Amino acid sequence: MNFKGFGFFDEVEWPEGRDIDTLLRSKLDLASRVESSGCFDGFYVIERHLTRLSANVSQSVFLSALSQKTSKIRLGALVYVLPLRNPLMLAEEISLLDHIAKGRLDVGLGSGISDL
Repeated sequence: MNFKGFGFFDEVEWPEGRDIDTLLRSKLDLASRVESSGCFDGFYVIERHLTRLSANVSQSVFLSALSQKTSKIRLGALVYVLPLRNPLMLAEEISLLDHIAKGRLDVGLGSGISDL
């Protein structure tokens, strides 16, 4: 059964006792399983800076890897933190990433938030 319009949201959380290599490999495998299930149209990730809430500090790098492990589902960045970015470089980065993902990129933009 295909539930059109549903997306899978992953914070790339960093559980205690797990090294970064194992965590990232498990997330890449998770994206493959999400796509194979046929129940989701997209896989969406966040970036977090200076917090322990997420191991993903570069959505573009992570989404580029996800694009190589998947072929049909949309991939999303939720959100790029604008105050931390050069606007021209971000536009170029998003454009290149969308090409790498073969037009499957969804992008969110925001001001960010911190628990500091």
